[in-house]
Amino acid sequence: MSKRFIGFMNTKKGTAEILPKAFGLRCVADRRRLVLEMANSYLPEAARFNALDKAACSAFDLPALCGRKLLELSEAEGSMEPLRRFSALFSHGGRFELRLNLDDAFLRLVHRRILLKQPAETVTMHRDHIAIDNGTRTLIRPVWKHTGAGDGIQHRHLIREGIQRFKATDHDQLYLVYPKNDGFTRHIPVRNTGGDAGTDRMLKLIPYSFSFCSRSQKKGKKRCAG
Repeated sequence: MSKRFIGFMNTKKGTAEILPKAFGLRCVADRRRLVLEMANSYLPEAARFNALDKAACSAFDLPALCGRKLLELSEAEGSMEPLRRFSALFSHGGRFELRLNLDDAFLRLVHRRILLKQPAETVTMHRDHIAIDNGTRTLIRPVWKHTGAGDGIQHRHLIREGIQRFKATDHDQLYLVYPKNDGFTRHIPVRNTGGDAGTDRMLKLIPYSFSFCSRSQKKGKKRCAG
């Protein structure tokens, strides 16, 4: 798993944001929304950032947004569990920081969004992949990696790696999921990747879009503030 992380951290010069770069997220506010979406994948529903929090990404940086949420949860009545879980995620070495492993955060985000469409009992998240069994057995492996342009050498290398991984499983489908970029905008399917004679197993390289984080795209704007 990658050692890259996103979020914010304290430095000698102050607090610094570490924001992911992704296709279609042209402004800082959209990239902050992606961090909040990823953070939500670690939190119980009662502690998650809501639509108002995400709308404030143009006006506040991540430390301010997260500090506001911490204050809101500390003033809420009822169970202290949401506050405890939130505080644990935003504590690093005794400091108020957010450090999410990028590969793990991507895995959890994809898993949470799959659950919007698939019954929970058919979906299982593992250390580095997601399994779906709804009559067709599908293994999904999200990896935060730039895949290069077109159908070039790197894509062929990823396909070969995928085929080797596929041979070690009994799944019907293997989806290798990478962030969408300018040179990787369409599914790349590969059929007959091994297994018993007569089977038709499917391997796909899938570009993952984060358009759900882009308010500028939803509103049809060419520019966005922040």
